[in-house]
Amino acid sequence: MEEMSPTRDAILHRLLSSVKINQLIVNNDGLTALQLAIIANQHSIVESMIHMRPSLLSSDGSYSLLPLHLAAAYGHINVLEIILKFYFEHSSDAKKTTKANRTALHFAVERWDGNADKDMQRLSCIQLLVSSGVPLNTRDCDGMTALHLAAQATQGEAAISNDKIQIVLQMKKSNMRLEELASTFRPHWPVAVMCFLIAQGADPQIRDRSGSVPFELVTEPTLKSLFEQYVTCRPRSCIPMSRTIARSFDTTEVTMCTFNCDDNRADIVFIPCGHRVVCATCAGNTLLRRCPLCYQQIITAKNSCMIVYWKNNNYNTLDGEMVEIGGNIIRYRKYSDAELGDNIRVVDKAEIEKIAQEAVERAKKAAEEEKNEIVRELRDKLEQLELEVTCAICMDQRCSIVFQCGHTACVECSNPSKLKLCHICRQIIKRRTTIYT
Repeated sequence: MEEMSPTRDAILHRLLSSVKINQLIVNNDGLTALQLAIIANQHSIVESMIHMRPSLLSSDGSYSLLPLHLAAAYGHINVLEIILKFYFEHSSDAKKTTKANRTALHFAVERWDGNADKDMQRLSCIQLLVSSGVPLNTRDCDGMTALHLAAQATQGEAAISNDKIQIVLQMKKSNMRLEELASTFRPHWPVAVMCFLIAQGADPQIRDRSGSVPFELVTEPTLKSLFEQYVTCRPRSCIPMSRTIARSFDTTEVTMCTFNCDDNRADIVFIPCGHRVVCATCAGNTLLRRCPLCYQQIITAKNSCMIVYWKNNNYNTLDGEMVEIGGNIIRYRKYSDAELGDNIRVVDKAEIEKIAQEAVERAKKAAEEEKNEIVRELRDKLEQLELEVTCAICMDQRCSIVFQCGHTACVECSNPSKLKLCHICRQIIKRRTTIYT
């Protein structure tokens, strides 16, 4: 779906303002127009439709999914922010569930794409839903909470190093934010989500209909041990996130370097586009002229890490220092050129003439070989032409008679008294045509 043009925007407003048009009509897939816009992540269209028809927020289509649940399921943070904004402006309840008793949080934690940008949006959705008051311990028709689904999403995750486990166990703040955990666990996002939900008050002792608690759904032993220890170390008094003080999900600490390194944080900011896709190490070892995301020319680059220092009885900060893209490669080339200059030896005039003479002889030899090759090709073509125009029977006279099958022979060899069948394809000769040259 393309971006909205002024013409399409006017058409959309005209359609929405018409009382004769059924906005809840579904297509062959059972989706309404609003649901299609949400799936396509067209937040401007979604905002226009909700603004013109707020009642669309309560339409669930053929799949009993409210727009809130659909935006959370696809992890579209911009659409989810618009929907929640209208919810709070109209005193609506963000705790609404589907017929299967699932909240928007159930859908947000369930599916992970493996794409960094999409997973960042999903993490943003989870934090926004928790800060908006979506209950953490609601059980769906299978008895599963959001913590159960997050535990299922950790299946297949690799083991976590002991250093990361110790860092997480030391995080005992009651107002824990998701990006802090995601920065530690990257790229194991479901693990960070489980710790975040536990820190926000999710009950790890709730059992689903099969009798399993969330930790029993975790297959990796190190992860199971981590979650069990984290429950004992989490703050006793858990203060849920408040929407009035909640900030948007900060991806600064979570964005990973996309180059070949050990999962370093992408801390280099390209100027003027502002994208961050590379760490300081890879920035020094890679020659980049354009941003890999937007292909805009890179004028300069800056380290996003701030320097904190103590001065005049107060903490002060400085912006990160400027970074030279490919600086290590440039310095290496300069060093190699200097070494090369030291090793250059002087070549006398006689040797230069000898080298030039050898080059001329090689060029003449190559030209002569090329000329002989051309003559050889022309001779072969001439022989082929002679074979085509010479009678294949006597190999002496030129072909002057063509048969109905397309084959030829000379006048003498093609005489009806001598040749009844074509000498090549063995067809009966029914027609003889003279070739005039």
